[in-house]
Amino acid sequence: MNGKTEEIHTTEDGRLHIHVTISGAEEDVNEAFRLTAKGIREVRCRLGERGIEGVSYKIEKADG
Repeated sequence: MNGKTEEIHTTEDGRLHIHVTISGAEEDVNEAFRLTAKGIREVRCRLGERGIEGVSYKIEKADG
């Protein structure tokens, strides 16, 4: 995998938003996408246990 960037910030309405962009070889990107989605689901669950609801996220594949 050539690179992965992660940003965590709150949106205008104060909700937590996680944005991940993945780039690299197609087979690496697919595996990274799967692992990232699994990780974010776990994070959302843990945050929910702490009372933080409405976490949104976006995972995208970079062009090129």
